[in-house]
Amino acid sequence: MLLRKLAVVLVILLIAIFGTYAAADSREAQDITRQCKYKTSETPYSSGSELRDRNYLTFWKSKQEAEPWIRVTTPDDSPCYGVYLCFASQTPVPWKVQVPDGDAWVTVASGTGEYLHEYAALPGATVFRITTDTPDKERLVIGELYVLGEGAVPDWVQFWEPTPEKADLLLITAHPDDEFVFFGGLLPDYAVERGLHVVVACLTYYDSQRTSELLNGLWSAGIHTYPSIGLLRDRYSRSAKDAYEICGGKDAVWEYVTELYRQYKPEVVLSHDVQGEYGHGMHMACADAAQRCLAFAVDAARYPASAEAYGVWQVKKLYLHLYPENTVEMDWDRPLAAYGGLTGLDIANEALTWHISQQSTSFAGVMPKEHKHSAYAFGLVFSTVGEDVLKNDFMENIE
Repeated sequence: MLLRKLAVVLVILLIAIFGTYAAADSREAQDITRQCKYKTSETPYSSGSELRDRNYLTFWKSKQEAEPWIRVTTPDDSPCYGVYLCFASQTPVPWKVQVPDGDAWVTVASGTGEYLHEYAALPGATVFRITTDTPDKERLVIGELYVLGEGAVPDWVQFWEPTPEKADLLLITAHPDDEFVFFGGLLPDYAVERGLHVVVACLTYYDSQRTSELLNGLWSAGIHTYPSIGLLRDRYSRSAKDAYEICGGKDAVWEYVTELYRQYKPEVVLSHDVQGEYGHGMHMACADAAQRCLAFAVDAARYPASAEAYGVWQVKKLYLHLYPENTVEMDWDRPLAAYGGLTGLDIANEALTWHISQQSTSFAGVMPKEHKHSAYAFGLVFSTVGEDVLKNDFMENIE
């Protein structure tokens, strides 16, 4: 009888222990960033406050030293199990996380620097440092740092997949947020609901805030393949001519777009209104380049570097927003199974809330169907596979 009682007690204890572990495992990791203490290699008195002010416009940039670092000390009862970095440089460097081992520092995790937002898991460290030893002039340029405790990694932490090598559809936009404002439910519908390989290419990056907002918006919409973010600068202009000059000349833009065609080999391309929607010169330049580069991409003598790297490519169809000929009207209002019955319009508008810097503008939401800049209205500009008949599907006539 005693042995039976002991066995029962043991079973109860095991259930309690494993139940506790299961609960801990399912609990979302807490953001303990503000509870930690910080030092940087610049000076013992530098707190790196820019790293945790949750403002993408501020950032910490290391000096050109041999091995810059940010040292983090967590509360004793709250070890770190993961760090999430949002870089403020458009060309981040490889980085690593180290923990102390006597007088030395031992690497326990690393990041590639391939993406502007990257995460690394840690083994429960109370003291660690983030550093790099790459010979780069910019060194570490970090906008935001998140220190996470024990538990499941939160959904908002981004684990980016590589940009597709071969695109079914390529969307070329001028700025972050254009991908939803003027193209509505395109990404939720084609990339998630239909599971096609869609590449988002943004011509300009403007600043680190806008690019981080781009990534946050895409991630929230379920787009987990990394976009192509151009290194061309942007300033408001009233003509394509002025926009080209701001970008460094027509060749700079045409070379970039031609390389996009050759690298990702899209069947279908979408871009802006030839009138720049509300008259933005950069939108006009996008539409102009999208058309001109159709011919450039098949000519190996034009921009030979990308021809040698990727070969030449013939795009089959090009659509432009609001194009008045061969018009098509998209349906962003139908329920999508991938989102539990929400529409592409619902998802696009939710994604736009992550573009914090644009909430006070006239373009904080998808342009509705009845609007003069309707995100539902497009036209077929170029096709090697004939005209559309159904006029409601960008992939019509594409096998």
